[in-house]
Amino acid sequence: MSLREETLKKYFEGRTVMSKLCRELNNFVERNGNEVSYDITDMTSGLEFKIEKKHIIMLADSCLNNQLKTQDLTNLALVLRVSDYFSWDNSEKDGVLIDGVLTNWGNPEINGELTKEYVQYCAYFLETGEHR
Repeated sequence: MSLREETLKKYFEGRTVMSKLCRELNNFVERNGNEVSYDITDMTSGLEFKIEKKHIIMLADSCLNNQLKTQDLTNLALVLRVSDYFSWDNSEKDGVLIDGVLTNWGNPEINGELTKEYVQYCAYFLETGEHR
């Protein structure tokens, strides 16, 4: 089973629930020895979906409310970063913040294991623009 970008889009739009997204997340990573592959189905509409801070905060809140595991956030960050359909504007302040958070969440081998404390920090940072 693949993770459908359309399901993630529907979650961001409030048209599906996290449990449906989690079912797809549970099966889209395939491991074969040291090789890892991801089964992602592109959006059928072909239209771009602009990611906003509120969407990343939704994912953070789902993790903090135990609906998503931190590994799921890492996987979703990867999906958003490699997608041809999800986008954000890196020339805007919000886009830079989104890109930074997704880069950090998606690279635990560089930035260290993703923790709920860090997820909470990221949600606060996205909401306020302030470091604490």
